[in-house]
Amino acid sequence: MVFLTGYIFSKLILKDEAVSRTISIEVGMQNSGLGVVLAKENFINPAVAIPAAISSLVHSLYGSIFVALFKMKSDE
Repeated sequence: MVFLTGYIFSKLILKDEAVSRTISIEVGMQNSGLGVVLAKENFINPAVAIPAAISSLVHSLYGSIFVALFKMKSDE
């Protein structure tokens, strides 16, 4: 969802396809990484970072899927 939101807002504001794709991937990937860092810095129990770490893995997979979809769309 974060990937799509980043793409839609940047497309509406910037009207540039290449930049919108880049922002979409960047926003989605950084969101979960920031969660891991914030959880580790602000809580004593290290298990608090587990959901954000899992989210980071999932966002990495989603990022790869979005790149493949964008590549297929640009090849058409």
